[in-house]
Amino acid sequence: MVVIPSPQLKKQKIMIFVLIGILVATGSILVWGLGGGGFPVPFGVSEKIEEFVPSKVVLRGPEEISREVLEKFENGLEVLDSPKFKVLKKYGDIPVKEGLRGRPNPFVPY
Repeated sequence: MVVIPSPQLKKQKIMIFVLIGILVATGSILVWGLGGGGFPVPFGVSEKIEEFVPSKVVLRGPEEISREVLEKFENGLEVLDSPKFKVLKKYGDIPVKEGLRGRPNPFVPY
């Protein structure tokens, strides 16, 4: 007797393989990422993390940060004065007028 699998059974088999793949990927990331296996260090690169951490942390006050943000904002306004921006032309009517909206209930079958 020939057994023909149903489409639902096929979908379930595919989902089982996808779930196993996700579990394997998650497990490998957890093992290597949390220090179980570790990632290989390239030759010539020091394994001491202290060399890459700055010895003194510099904290900036809110005045310095706000001044820096203001300077970046003012530099961004230069775009409005550029010739490439001034060449742009208005397209269409503003505000956009509402047109046809479609069916009253899009969830009802035809």
